[in-house]
Amino acid sequence: MWVFAQSPLDRQSHLRASSEHLNGWRNHPDRNIIAFDKQQRILAAKSDPDSSPEALSFINLSEHIDNAELNENTLIFLGTYQDTPWFGYELDVFPQSLEQQAEWFEVWPNLGLLEEPFASILAYAKALLYWHQTHQFCGQCGGATHVKNGGHERQCGRCERMQYPRTDQAIIVATTFEDKLLLGRQKHWAEGQYSVLAGFVEPGESLEQAVQREVMEEAGIPVTDVQYLGSQPWPFPCSLMIGFTAKAEHMRTQLFDDELEEVLWISPQDYLDRIQAKTLRRPRTQSISGHLIKHWLASHQLQLP
Repeated sequence: MWVFAQSPLDRQSHLRASSEHLNGWRNHPDRNIIAFDKQQRILAAKSDPDSSPEALSFINLSEHIDNAELNENTLIFLGTYQDTPWFGYELDVFPQSLEQQAEWFEVWPNLGLLEEPFASILAYAKALLYWHQTHQFCGQCGGATHVKNGGHERQCGRCERMQYPRTDQAIIVATTFEDKLLLGRQKHWAEGQYSVLAGFVEPGESLEQAVQREVMEEAGIPVTDVQYLGSQPWPFPCSLMIGFTAKAEHMRTQLFDDELEEVLWISPQDYLDRIQAKTLRRPRTQSISGHLIKHWLASHQLQLP
């Protein structure tokens, strides 16, 4: 299973609006607080400069900060796991007590160091905190909003309009014709990097329609037999990647805009040969895009080396 999709948390959605329950979780002696800065970097233990880390070791901010120092507006309740409450938190000032043992880490470059179940909890916190950063004011009257329901709602202090966390749905699809897979590449990607096609779902559109539209828009190819494979929360910044397979009606490609620099059809063995020759970059196995490619190879009794 890909990363970010295995959260063990009970979100306690039926209880988190209760002040009594929230206060109990906030004052729990064993609570866990995952801290981020305003750039959405995570607070984790410093790595050993003489060795490569196997995983990010997160810092439980609860062990280094008193309740009186916590900003309630950026302390977001996530849920409980084995009766222990978890929170996400935006930290304004780096605690002096942590200067020798912790530092900020970018999530994307360190994707390979994230392990479950922590990775899924991290993604959940990161997406919620981003939403809070970008919804400080009401879209209806412009009034300031404030946190409600443990951080899962915001309410305007002027017109009382409620706001709820936003998730941007995007489809990602492994498009095949006979044994070949369709790959695309954006011009700003690293040399040799290709992936299956993806795009955001538009208003009033079904997921299957989004698959058909995106493949046509990006590669000029009509597709049929659209089949759901799985989904992945993707906190960059707050998306849900919904994975599909689809069959192309032909292999004649056409680029209509500048979104993709190139598209290509590739056979399973040619794909592996180019990975071996390092003219193609290996997919991120933590992502659903990497899983779609592995699924395609497996359907031909092949796997990545």
